[in-house]
This record gives sequence, structure tokens and C-alpha cells, in this order.
Amino acid sequence: MPFRLVIFDRESAVMGINPDDSSVGAVVHHSRPVVRMAEELFLSLWDQGFEPFAEEQRARDGGISAQEAEFLRLLVHGATDEQVARKLGVSMRTVRRIAAKLSEQVGASGRFELGVRAAQRGWVD
Repeated sequence: MPFRLVIFDRESAVMGINPDDSSVGAVVHHSRPVVRMAEELFLSLWDQGFEPFAEEQRARDGGISAQEAEFLRLLVHGATDEQVARKLGVSMRTVRRIAAKLSEQVGASGRFELGVRAAQRGWVD
């Protein structure tokens, strides 16, 4: 949230007077349009949020991270290691580490086999 906000029973909204300094105080709004606007702001920001531990859970469940998924997408589209490193914004060493980890995870002995096995698992289209 861009500022502190508390909504009570869809009837009242408490907002800080100064969003940069909560010690200044707060104001309680009972106006239905103001409360509704506060609700809508909260809900729109909530919808844009993300599950902070989803990536770790997916990795624990045998899935892959977003970075690994992008690596595989680039791999199956024929990108070289250098191109993958540039697109992901990582070093060549990191690209090789990702490839080795995924290859070990699926039991692949080469890049082509890695692409095939990743597709079989539904990790790439």
C-alpha cells in the first residue's frame, strides 16, 4: 500500500494524514465513497500481489523456478548459452549451473535431451 490504511466492516476507513510520516496522525472516514475507494485501492493492489513462498514450494515439489523456466524456453528456441546469459542477466557460469541442475533433475545427458524431457514434464510448450 502506498500509505497506511485500515478498513473496518466496510463502514470506516482510517488513513494517515501524511503518507510519509505516520506519527503526524490519522483521519477516520465514514463517507461511503471514500471507504469504497479505499477498498477498491486495496483490492487492486492485492490482485497485483504475489505469493512470497510459491517459488520455494514449487522447487520443493520438483517443479522449476521462473528463471529455470525462462532458461528452458530460450533453450528450446535455439538460444546459445551466451544469448541465454544476456537475456537472463546472469553470467555464463550461472547458465551452465542451471543447465547442470536441470539435467540432473530430469536425468538428461545433453541439452537436446534436457529440452525433450522438460517438454514431457510440461515445463515448456
